[in-house]
Amino acid sequence: PINVAYQYSAYSFVYFTTPIRRLGIKLNIRLNESWNRGISVVDTEDNINTNLTHSIKANIENRKKEKWHLSFGGSLSLTNSTFSLATSQDNQYYNTSYFGEMNYTPSEKWNFEADGNVVNYNSRNFEDSFSIPILNAGISYFFWKGNKASISLKGFDLLDKNTSIRQITESNYVQQEESNTIGRRVMLVFKMKMGK
Repeated sequence: PINVAYQYSAYSFVYFTTPIRRLGIKLNIRLNESWNRGISVVDTEDNINTNLTHSIKANIENRKKEKWHLSFGGSLSLTNSTFSLATSQDNQYYNTSYFGEMNYTPSEKWNFEADGNVVNYNSRNFEDSFSIPILNAGISYFFWKGNKASISLKGFDLLDKNTSIRQITESNYVQQEESNTIGRRVMLVFKMKMGK
């Protein structure tokens, strides 16, 4: 490894939320900006790498959550990566996602939940794009004095489509990694609160 002169980074965000009372919902919006600049050495010359990422995430959810809790939204992230010397490695990639969550509590004894999302990976330097849908669901039953104990049946990655993908842009190569994860699984969970 070679020590370089500097590495700079900056990050900022704006978060906005407001109720829409006529529709009984709440709107949440988050904007993020990140910037970083670093140096890698190519044939004894400094190759300056600059990354600028813009992202936005928005969702709506119901305000009254007595029995139902519903939330839906989406996000978009766009990254520009440039190099002062290895300009052929300049890259632009973006990720989009859509997500939703549902929670239903008909009584003190029962709870039903489900959540899902679809993530799309795209890059200018790769021909193929990837879409990964994930669906989780569960049911819980509460019992004992004051509902201190619960037993739950939870399913994860029910579509068996979850894959870990990572995109990397360096001074002399562009790499896309894809690795397997645990996959579809079901868990039986028992919980109990101790004490008063």
